[in-house]
Formats: sequence, C-alpha cells, structure tokens
Amino acid sequence: MKNISKFFFIIVLFWLGATGYNYLISFFYNNRYETETVFSSLVTNTFSGEIFAIREENLIKLRRRRVPNNLDNKIISYFVKDGEKVAANQVVAVIYDNNKDVKSIYDLANIQEELDLLSEVKLLKNRKSLSSEVLYNQIINNLGSFIDLSNKKTLNNLKKEKHDLFISLIKKNLVYGQIKGLDEKIKSLKNQEEAFSNKRCVFQTIVSPVSGYFNSQLDGFEKGILNKSEKKSLLLDNYLDNNSCYKIIKSSPRKIDNNYYIGKIVTGFDWYVILKTNKKNIDSLKYRNSVEIDCDISNSKKIPAVVLNINEDNNNKDCFVILKSNYISREILNLRKKKVNISTKSFRGLAVNMKAIRFLNGEKGVFIKDDKEIKFKKIDVIFETSQKVLSKLRPLENDYLQAFDEVILSGQGLYDGKIID
Repeated sequence: MKNISKFFFIIVLFWLGATGYNYLISFFYNNRYETETVFSSLVTNTFSGEIFAIREENLIKLRRRRVPNNLDNKIISYFVKDGEKVAANQVVAVIYDNNKDVKSIYDLANIQEELDLLSEVKLLKNRKSLSSEVLYNQIINNLGSFIDLSNKKTLNNLKKEKHDLFISLIKKNLVYGQIKGLDEKIKSLKNQEEAFSNKRCVFQTIVSPVSGYFNSQLDGFEKGILNKSEKKSLLLDNYLDNNSCYKIIKSSPRKIDNNYYIGKIVTGFDWYVILKTNKKNIDSLKYRNSVEIDCDISNSKKIPAVVLNINEDNNNKDCFVILKSNYISREILNLRKKKVNISTKSFRGLAVNMKAIRFLNGEKGVFIKDDKEIKFKKIDVIFETSQKVLSKLRPLENDYLQAFDEVILSGQGLYDGKIID
C-alpha cells in the first residue's frame, strides 16, 4: 500500500512539474519582448546661465587738439538716439561751451524755421485753386494729428505736424481774409538771422567714424576684452576655447575717460554671446541650431540666437557655449554681463526610448510588434538625450515609425518580418 501511495505521489509531483515547466515556457515565449507604445510629444527646455556679449564696437573719440579741458562743464546735444542706425561721417552730437551758446543756436534755428514757413506762405499767395472744403478737411486732419502726438508725448514728428497745421491755417486766411505785413516780417527775421550769425558761438560737431548703431552709454568693456587675434578668430566663427571664455566671463571693466569719449558705434549685423552653463544642460542644445535668450529686459522680446559651438571640459561641471545673433535694439546694445534663461526651440515628434534604437542596413530605427509580426521601422531624429530620442512625425510614410506603434525595447532574435506564434 505504501508503494502504491508513493507511486501516486511521484506521478502527481511529475504532473505538477511538467505543468509548471510548460507554464514557464509559455510565459517566457509570450513575454520575451518588452514593448512600449510611442506617442506624440512636445519637447521644450529652459535652463539658466550667465552670458557675456561681444560686439564690434568703435569708440567715438574726440580729437585731442579740439578736446575741451573738462567735458563735465560742457553741454552735449545728441542728434541721434541710442540704437539708431547712423552712416559714416553723420553728425551724432554737438558740444557747446555754455548755456548762452546753446540758447543762441536754438534761437537761430527757430528764426530759420519761421523764415522757411513764411517763404511757403508767400508762394501760396498767388494760388487761386484753394477750395474751402479741402482746406477745412486739411485743418481738421492736421489738428487731429498734432493733438494725438501731443497726448502721446511723442516728439519725433511733432515739428512736422506743427508745420503742416500752420500752412493749413495760412491757406485758410488766404481764402477768407488778408495777410498783412508778410514782407516786413520776413525782412525783420532776416535781420535777426544775420545778427545771430555774426555772434561767435563755441561748439564742436561730432561725427560718426563708421556706419553702425549708435550708443551713448559706455561700460568699460569696449576695450581690452579680446586681443586682436582672438577678436579676429571670433568674428570669423573660429570659436574661443574654454580658457579664453573663462577669462572673458571673469573680466572687469576698464575706466573710461569721459573727457575723450562720448559714445560708441556698434558695427556689423552679427554679435556674439559667450554662455556659461552647467554641463547637464548640454543635451538640450545638441541637435538644435537655434535658441532664445530671455534677459528679463522690460519692453524687450526674447533674443533669437544660433548655437555655433559647445565647449565641454571634462574637469569642470560648467561648460561654455558660443552663440551668435543679429537682433538689435536699444536695450540689447547696453547688454553685457547678465544671468539669463535659455529656451530651446520646441519640437513635436514621437518620443522613443533609447533602449529601442537598432540599426538595419545602415538605417537607424526600431523594431515594432505588429500583431504577430516583427517589423523594422526607420526613425528621423530631431532631438536626442541620453534617455530618449524624438523622431519626426511622418504620418504618410509607413516605413517610418508612427504614433501608437508598439516599440520593442528588448528581446532576442529580432529581425524584420519575423512571425510570432
């Protein structure tokens, strides 16, 4: 009896072992491929860093023999605004000796302006084709424009609008009334003009040495940042090494003698940025040729820039990136050293785990599980990190990876066209 019980026990044990073995084989066979469904994803990355702006800058230097003893006691009248484009030899400023000279020049300019207006009035006296309806509309339009500019406190075109309104009102008087004493007024103004012209006013006219963008602000970094060879190589897009970048980032401004310089001209369309940031941010810049720099400047947009070069140093946690931009504004011309946020351009594509990447016949792609068949699908990488890649969406090309494909992350014996039972 014991032998029979032992026999049945062995049979049951054998059956359980066989059943367990078959289950394990079946489980391994059916689950030997680790898969993951791919979805469309939007990738945008923002990180912080420190920048240093480098431009081609030409200081506007006064000629030594004409330099006053101390500009602090002089009056500088700028003819152009910061950020305004100027031509070579264009007048950018005038330096007056004292307030009296400034008033004389101002009074002379007003006299000449009034003479020009009265000369136009004299020419209008002989015109017979002046319609009252046309004059009425002109006066209303000119008056409206003048009031609008006055309310906005915008002085750029105020002089022109004042001139146009004056001429419109004069035309009205020519139609509805008489203008007396015009010749006498012109003669009086010419006498005043001659008297002012004979006065000796001390002033110096300053012209731009080159064409470019004017800036009256100097920060002390205009000279001595780069030596000649470094500056030449930088402007030729041969990029600075880590030592040069570190030296520039840590540099201090030099003292500028305001008795000899009144501003600078930024030449060239392109300017450069040295960006210092943590090495962990490098993956966000690779495979991208453009970024945006957020300098947190009021009334200023993010600055578009192109990535030229990435200097990685294995011995440091920080790295240096060379950027180039041609975006110019008044605020940006004063930008030099600043902590900023860098945003990479957003890309939409299919997010693929790096574990799934395979190569077949020189093509980069992945294996997918399509029902009971394994297929190879190509990918078009537009962004890559150490963990994943972003493949461009190609919905009309079936040989490329598509949204909702079941990508195989790991498995043995993978090949295109393999049938799974």
